[in-house]
Amino acid sequence: MAIRLDITEDSRNLFCDSKWWGDPDMPEDMEYPMLDGYPLTFICQIAGYDIERFDPEGILPHDGMFYFFAAIDEFLGYESPIKHDGVGEWPKGHAVVKYTKAVNMETFKSVILLDDEDNPISQKAQRLEFSACQEDFAGFRILGAAPEGYVNLLRIPLDPQRTLSFRIKQSDLGFGNWKKARLSLEVLQ
Repeated sequence: MAIRLDITEDSRNLFCDSKWWGDPDMPEDMEYPMLDGYPLTFICQIAGYDIERFDPEGILPHDGMFYFFAAIDEFLGYESPIKHDGVGEWPKGHAVVKYTKAVNMETFKSVILLDDEDNPISQKAQRLEFSACQEDFAGFRILGAAPEGYVNLLRIPLDPQRTLSFRIKQSDLGFGNWKKARLSLEVLQ
């Protein structure tokens, strides 16, 4: 079983909701991930309660919030001092998955990154909607097909031939060791 992600336009405030792009809504003590002095791109946040009914085996936590960040500016058409040549697993620190066990709308804050002229640099937030899908669904998904011993945390298709996949070893997931999650660029056959 896998969980399909559909990204939809939404004009509502998505504070502490599952969303693609926008600004992460994080606990005050959670640090925004950086690489060599540059902020990683915020990709999405996923509320555990949104995926609960599509994860009956309880592979992932059904509470709290997941956050996905990566050095993907080059894939978005932006200049970036960080380049990724070739396929395979990215170096440590080039992608980060964070998790907080509880969501508290009173203490969470949106982390808004600004450019040199104090303009927000994030892309417009879009709502994430979830549904069940096949293990090998080719679109955006959580769980589903992954190499032996790994769990697919988030699969992002870049184009018909390439995909980015956040993965974690099953043993690390069992211990909540989110720092061990890795990102791979894959070319599909």
